[in-house]
Amino acid sequence: MSKLKHFYYDSFMLPLEKLRLHDKRKQLLKDVSGDVLEVGYGTGVNLAYYPYEQMDSLTMVDQKIPDHFSTKKIPKNIILSIMKGDVTRLPFEDASFDSIVVTFMFCSVLQPEKGVSELYRVLRPEGRLYFMEHVLPSARPYNQLFHKLTPVWKRVASNCHLNRETVMTIQHGGFRLVEYHRFFKTSFAFGIAKKGEFYNIQ
Repeated sequence: MSKLKHFYYDSFMLPLEKLRLHDKRKQLLKDVSGDVLEVGYGTGVNLAYYPYEQMDSLTMVDQKIPDHFSTKKIPKNIILSIMKGDVTRLPFEDASFDSIVVTFMFCSVLQPEKGVSELYRVLRPEGRLYFMEHVLPSARPYNQLFHKLTPVWKRVASNCHLNRETVMTIQHGGFRLVEYHRFFKTSFAFGIAKKGEFYNIQ
């Protein structure tokens, strides 16, 4: 993402982080444990919320390692790996991780279904996927507005789609929701999923 696009995206997200996302990230990540994979870590905002006492390792993958990125919050006893990579082609063996974290990433992935499939592959049988995304709101007029804004927003924010139904994509990929919440007029979603059968959102 270019510096100009970073500016627009960060300007959009900063008020949301202060208003609600801080608490939501804290709620989402409190039970992360074991060998942890975070895909699309960006500037490392989630590092302030991880329960490191429950973790053995942290592997961080992104398409580009940012210029300004600090690992000071990570305790030295945590095995840390940082690498470039794509969620649709993860360089890991099957069933490598106990916890996988993705936040505000699938909105811009070119092949989200393939990305979800890769997360399913590298997650251990009893592992958990922790996710947070902005999604298509479920009610009018917000869903209509998001459809109209998406073509422009994609150009501003490196293919970021405001109107994706990422939770449904996660479910179609074989995951079963064990916790699920929506907020900000249902335009944001976060939750926890395990490997399982398809499950319809009510």
